[in-house]
Amino acid sequence: MILSFVLTDHFGFRVRSVDPTTDMNEWNDQQCERVGNALVKLLRTRRYGAAALEGWRHAYPQLDVLFDEIPGFQEFMLHITNCKARSSTSATVNRVTVGAVVSTVDAITDIYAVTTYNKTPSLVGQANALLGMILANVITQLVGVLVQYRRKRKLEKMKEVLITLFFLRPIVDAYRVSKNATGDNEILISRTDEMMMNKLFELATECIPGCVLQIYVWLTRREEAGTFALISIGVSALMTGYVSALVSYTVDTDELNRNVS
Repeated sequence: MILSFVLTDHFGFRVRSVDPTTDMNEWNDQQCERVGNALVKLLRTRRYGAAALEGWRHAYPQLDVLFDEIPGFQEFMLHITNCKARSSTSATVNRVTVGAVVSTVDAITDIYAVTTYNKTPSLVGQANALLGMILANVITQLVGVLVQYRRKRKLEKMKEVLITLFFLRPIVDAYRVSKNATGDNEILISRTDEMMMNKLFELATECIPGCVLQIYVWLTRREEAGTFALISIGVSALMTGYVSALVSYTVDTDELNRNVS
């Protein structure tokens, strides 16, 4: 009964509890459904079968008897979860899509902040500084594009350059990662690593320094900065926190890194 729900595609928001004092032989259909669906949910959030199984056993200690006393059960479940992980990219799609939306909104709010500062003579210097941060982000991403696609034809290189110049890089990176495209021998690093690289470039050159600058302007020139400045600051702070968490989570849950550690 539990396996039937494990093999079913289910989208859950949380791991529902089962009374820890009950024996597994006493579970009814509803409890078996909770346990089976929980593994699907854990697999979506942890990406790898081994990590999902660890969380599954921790959430339901009654399962230990299966893993400890039945020969081959660990390998059997690991094979199932790995197959489901390879066939499903919903978790990755969710994360990178949110990242792309936040990154695009952050760029729009920063550009609006530049135009707002330029309307006030005393804030022209701050506007130029913020614009310089945006340009620094674009330039570093362009350098990364030229390195990543140096083996590609000139037309393909030009397409990637235009994607960066029109601030479409977050959306394109999210789409490529969600498609889980592999086998392109003409690129230097994987699509996931490329997205992480661009996020770090944006974090270091625009998000963090831009957020600090806008907070300083708000504290010292609140009336000139305008109310919208708070929205821009909030989006920049959200972008900084989300990208940091996204990069950390991706690195920590990477299967190769887990095996090394």
